[in-house]
Amino acid sequence: MNFSISSNYLNEHTHFEKLFNDTFFTSIELREDHINQNIIEDQIEVSALIPNTDFYDQLNINNSSELSDKINLYESINAKRILIDTEVLLEKNNLENFDNLIIKIATLIKKLKLVFLVPNILNENYEIILDKLLSNSNSNYFLALNSKNILLNGSQPSIVNRIPVNLIDYIQLTDIPKFIDNHIMANDLDELLPNEGVLDLKSFIKIFLKRNYNSVWSISNSKFSSQKKTNFFMDINKSMISIFDDVISSDNTFINIDPNLPPKIELRGIEFLEFSVFDQDYISLINTLKKLSFRMERIHKTKKVELWRQGSINILVNSQKNSFAEQVYKKNGPSICDIAIKVKDADQTILRAKKLGVSEYLLPVSVGELQIPAINGVDGSVLHFIDQKSNLFKLWNVDFNSLDVEPQQPAGLRCIDHISQSMKEDEMTSWLFFYLSNFIMNKSSKIDLVSTKGKIISQALSSPEGEVRLNLNGSNDNQTIAGSFLNNKSGSSIQHIAFQTDDIFETAEILLKNEFPFLKIHESYYEKLNTKYNLDISFFNNLKSKNILYEKDEFGEYFQFYSQPMFSGFFFEIVQRKQNYKGYGESNATYRIKSLQNYYDERKSA
Repeated sequence: MNFSISSNYLNEHTHFEKLFNDTFFTSIELREDHINQNIIEDQIEVSALIPNTDFYDQLNINNSSELSDKINLYESINAKRILIDTEVLLEKNNLENFDNLIIKIATLIKKLKLVFLVPNILNENYEIILDKLLSNSNSNYFLALNSKNILLNGSQPSIVNRIPVNLIDYIQLTDIPKFIDNHIMANDLDELLPNEGVLDLKSFIKIFLKRNYNSVWSISNSKFSSQKKTNFFMDINKSMISIFDDVISSDNTFINIDPNLPPKIELRGIEFLEFSVFDQDYISLINTLKKLSFRMERIHKTKKVELWRQGSINILVNSQKNSFAEQVYKKNGPSICDIAIKVKDADQTILRAKKLGVSEYLLPVSVGELQIPAINGVDGSVLHFIDQKSNLFKLWNVDFNSLDVEPQQPAGLRCIDHISQSMKEDEMTSWLFFYLSNFIMNKSSKIDLVSTKGKIISQALSSPEGEVRLNLNGSNDNQTIAGSFLNNKSGSSIQHIAFQTDDIFETAEILLKNEFPFLKIHESYYEKLNTKYNLDISFFNNLKSKNILYEKDEFGEYFQFYSQPMFSGFFFEIVQRKQNYKGYGESNATYRIKSLQNYYDERKSA
């Protein structure tokens, strides 16, 4: 496959050798404004040259010397084709003159393949223009399709089947945040990376692979420019690999992008979460774990690390000096410094990540300790991987000593339901494709959580059966719950952990006896809740008295309550899912944020 990347995603700091060596891209889609001497002299491969609007103006001037100079420039670079935007072409000319314009352009441009971009499907002249393009018989003339243009109104991808595949020489892939039904709105629509928005790009791509399309796939964007991150193209590469992997794995007749690239990794659960805490923060965390009915069952043989356990939940509490945990503590304060995920094959997980430009994390271990495979996250955080095929599953027996522990009534917490990771909004794309490109996961649509303090953008990711669930929360507003949590932190951080129970009312009763610090939910929530669902009075009173939030949909029911914040904004959540409920209580999010904000406001005024 031939993959190309828009020059709008690059900048003056882009190192083309690194771009082509470290990604699956082999060429760039070059906008005229981005032509420079380096591209000409180094003969960088250009999949398509996109003229600026001045080119279309000059077409209407007979014997234009400026147009001749432009064409000479186009033909001096290492370009395969020139991409003509039919909508821009017709902004400058009458539809009746369209056929003559095609002939004129073909006459002027001899050395480059001509590719005409099929217009936006909402364009009032879409059918006429498409018919004209399909009826033209010029052998040096082909069509280009842009996924946004074809699918932006929610059309089925199969609509492209009317276009003969032998006429299609170029496909631009871009995504959008929402569907629209008005042509005028199209120009204001943001363009996203493939698999970042709402378009059914997997079906779109699959149709062309089934039809043996074998020309260029370009990750395109007509608006994006001057990205601050020098190597943003690594995220774009992950986006592209993620979506093509999903398509190729769905049909064994398709050829892999790279036979040496292991398939996406199947997630089988979370083995442990590790806290980095010292001094008073250590005492605060231990007290809270005890109130949650966790008990310390093991201690590390050589380090100051404790294992606290309940159900299948393993919480490591690390207070080891001169360690990675202490480094994290010094940068971020008390926080989760490590996650270990259960996978089928840990070595294959590392190999795939490294192929996608993710760095392996190697931590010195003592004699006899297990070397657990690990990688760095987007911001240098660490993810470890545990499998059953090696000795890694013996971690607790090899690295830890067991303790004689007093019997303690558990609170019914069975497993980790989900993890909520807060980050700057600008980092969400990087984290999204870090997860989607490495692991088999599904994503939800983004939702905006708006409060008086600003906006939080939230997006959920989940393995197919829910073994691992993540909520990504991005905010650039320092006063939001997520934004204030990130103050004085060096990167993203886990802001809350949700534990799952089979009986949230029984769990709440036990935690009340343990003097667990429940977050008080604002009165207005329960007033609206009763109006919304018309609940049984005893059931309603039980929810309210225990500060439990409730949601139900056609699939099932969801219950949740929260701890008061600790560690400058970190908190715990307890949830119960009934039937086949798959969400996270989205309708309750605004009230949770409001209740947390009330908690902070009361603390400030006290």
